[in-house]
Amino acid sequence: MTWRTREFSASAWEHIAGIRERIEQLPLLTQLADGTLEPRRFVEYIVQDDFYLRGYSRALALLAARAPHAKARSFWAQSAGEAVAAEKLMHDALLNDPLLRSAPHAAAPSPTTRGYVNFIQTAVAYDPYPVGVAAVLPWVGWPKQVTVGVLVLTVLISLGLVTAPPTRALKRGGIAPGARWHWGAAMLLGMSPAILLGLSFPVVSQKMAASTVSGTGLPVIVLSVSVAVPWLSQIIGTPVYRLLGDSIGRGPRAVLERYCSIWPALFLWALLPTALEILVVAAVTGWNLHVLGVHTALLLLHVVFVQSLIVADVAGRRRLWSVGWLCYAVALVAEPTWWYLPPLVGTLSQLLAMGRSLGKILRPRGVATGILVQDMLRGAILGGVLWSDKFFLFLGAGRDFDVALVYLCLQPAVVAYCYYFAVTAPRVNTEIALFQTVLKREGMASLRERGRTLRRLLDASLIRACIVGVAGVIVVVCSMALMSTEQVPLVLEVCLASTLFTVLTLLSYEIDHIGDSTTALLLSGIHVAIAAAVLLKVADAAAYLPLAGVDLLLCALGLLLYRKRWAAPEYSFFWGKAMSW
Repeated sequence: MTWRTREFSASAWEHIAGIRERIEQLPLLTQLADGTLEPRRFVEYIVQDDFYLRGYSRALALLAARAPHAKARSFWAQSAGEAVAAEKLMHDALLNDPLLRSAPHAAAPSPTTRGYVNFIQTAVAYDPYPVGVAAVLPWVGWPKQVTVGVLVLTVLISLGLVTAPPTRALKRGGIAPGARWHWGAAMLLGMSPAILLGLSFPVVSQKMAASTVSGTGLPVIVLSVSVAVPWLSQIIGTPVYRLLGDSIGRGPRAVLERYCSIWPALFLWALLPTALEILVVAAVTGWNLHVLGVHTALLLLHVVFVQSLIVADVAGRRRLWSVGWLCYAVALVAEPTWWYLPPLVGTLSQLLAMGRSLGKILRPRGVATGILVQDMLRGAILGGVLWSDKFFLFLGAGRDFDVALVYLCLQPAVVAYCYYFAVTAPRVNTEIALFQTVLKREGMASLRERGRTLRRLLDASLIRACIVGVAGVIVVVCSMALMSTEQVPLVLEVCLASTLFTVLTLLSYEIDHIGDSTTALLLSGIHVAIAAAVLLKVADAAAYLPLAGVDLLLCALGLLLYRKRWAAPEYSFFWGKAMSW
């Protein structure tokens, strides 16, 4: 019988499916995942893994001696030194942790470890060379030199793109001296939550994992909130811009005073989507009242924190906005188990900056209910494209949510999103506002020329955001290739899907910007509905591959509709104004 490579691999994986399932259900793995594994057991595993790595390194060195040609010898010899170096560094760091340092360390390998190491070394020493290669195959390394080269090159190109002057369309009207560094700073400020939290969580994860609430691990409760807050922030933040009205043009103080006066009403309305989230989580998780109470309190604290940040964002005070996230991260690192502390400290930093304007809260103003509800629904659908998938995945997977992988793969999308809104959106918004201002007093020939310039500006903005996103995907995939090659296909799938989410979001925003809210909401709503159906059913990161296919089609359709709607902005804006009269 003749086997093709893929057919054989698929057959082999299917043949050992039962074995793999039993491995995945081992108490060591399940307890490690939910944070209930005893430190003594974890140290025992790490020490045995260290014994294994020593034997494995010797097997690679022996395989280098038996290699048939110089290139193979060089590869195996290099792998013998490199393949275990990073793992040993991690072992040393873990064993020196105060929580693990006192646990007993085995002086010799266990019978299981010794048997497996002997098997590998015997296969490498006495069996044919291909058999020896197959024995060590799970640890075969990636071509690191090439990967590092691609990684470095991509990072340099990305940095150049972010800080370089925009295209001809983007630099109409001139570029201020030092603008490129301003754009880079704007990018860093926009990325500050991702950067700060990305640096904080690896530091606090172990200590947080040791804390439980009525038998439920604290990380699971924190995760349940972290997947909901970004989507909630889109819902409760969208109405603010319209409700602030003309105060936005009168400076930060006017914005702040108006916002403080409507904040009580905004908070009360924010309780509706918050309550809905709590009900859904309660129904899916089956948590008891104590755990659900902690979830509710933590969610409400984050709602207040997000609302305290909105005014800084609207007023263009991104430094203050970043200070809030910095205070959040510092409080998280200081005491990870005090789950209420980060949002409280972050909110306090914003309240102190508000000063006397905070007194306007005591004289609250009402809001137009119809407009507010309408904009909240818009925020739920448009914002759901980029953020709803994490919430649905948590509902489906629960504690099996691969949060590290999903949020790592989200970073290219976040970078592209921040690039668009930090670097290009201000110019786009200025040009659109100018276009609408001159609509009534300039002739059609002049408006057509302005319309062409505006289209070029939008096209350049979207294209460059896509390039930044793709560059981010390459960086993440290359980084994963250096750390864990078996994860590369899945990482690539989730990265591409998340980047397509961003592209669809930007296309929907621009279609909505021209006045076609129905089309924008329809595109976004289809994505949210399909994401909910697929992620709740599959309940695994593998669901991102079909989602990527769906969003590729939605992006293609969105691009066609975007081009059609913006083909003649002079007519679109004119009729939009006429209908509003």
